[in-house]
Amino acid sequence: GAVLSGFRLENGQTIGYFDPGSPRDKDGGGALAFANCVLTNCQVISNLATINGGGIAGYQAAVVDHCTVDFNEAMEGGGVYLEGGILRSSELRNNVADPGDGGGARIWEGETHDCTFVRNNGYLGGGLCQEGGGASGVIAVSNMAATGGGIAAAEALIENAQISFNTVYQSGGGADLEMCWLTDSVISNNN
Repeated sequence: GAVLSGFRLENGQTIGYFDPGSPRDKDGGGALAFANCVLTNCQVISNLATINGGGIAGYQAAVVDHCTVDFNEAMEGGGVYLEGGILRSSELRNNVADPGDGGGARIWEGETHDCTFVRNNGYLGGGLCQEGGGASGVIAVSNMAATGGGIAAAEALIENAQISFNTVYQSGGGADLEMCWLTDSVISNNN
């Protein structure tokens, strides 16, 4: 239940893939949050995680609120990786998930609200990869992926999204959706 507010988290890095340690030692290059922790009004810049969450990794209902997440990298969730948490009112730019999913963010069974994703890159979901839960008020512009340039989602409710100028090299220039509801959204000028 800790709160981290108003910090700049820059140039952090987790241990390497083959280094000993617990699996979570390889998550969250900038911050690793558990059990209802809140990161708010933070700048998370140029961090690297070996596995999940280049900028921030969160588990057990962690909340990322009003944060700027730029130039981070991880295998999954280049900017943010959350399991069961909330990503809210944040900007995610220039993050990379390599070779994995969610260049800007990968959210499992959580919620994404009023976030902007710009120039992120991932295999599935250049801007956002949302699996379960829902996303509302998302703006995804100029992201790149193999599939789902702006958003890739499965079993999720996507509302009031603006998805434009995203690029893919396989399918779903704007969005790749599987068993989803997409409502009240604008999808335009994707490649």
